Amino acid sequence: FAQDELDPRAPSAMTMAGPLARIGYLMLSGNTPTFSFAISFVIGTGVAGLVTALVLRDFRVIPIQKGMAKYAILGGALMGIGAIFAYGCNIGQGLSGMSTLSMESLLATLSMFAGVAIGVKWWDRQST
Repeated sequence: FAQDELDPRAPSAMTMAGPLARIGYLMLSGNTPTFSFAISFVIGTGVAGLVTALVLRDFRVIPIQKGMAKYAILGGALMGIGAIFAYGCNIGQGLSGMSTLSMESLLATLSMFAGVAIGVKWWDRQST
């Protein structure tokens, strides 16, 4: 046991933002993807969701309501930008970061909750 250095590695988080960006880059560049755990996690999440919806007979395509596409695009862009600034998406910060008691993850997670609360209140005011 004393002869083995145990190959220490830095901890890594469960995240969707980074692997999605790598998958997009691999598709655009034409490189053969190297399947890491992170990329497999993202693909597996999509496949598991599809299989579950099919098994439960709950699969349906919901069209975007008229006038809502701009909000979907804006929301996706803001989520991506936020994931870059927060060094991870909400899954990475909320699950992996909080489990290590990271102060940065606590701040990021509280900020995400506050942003959602503000957004919902704003949306409710616009709807009425």
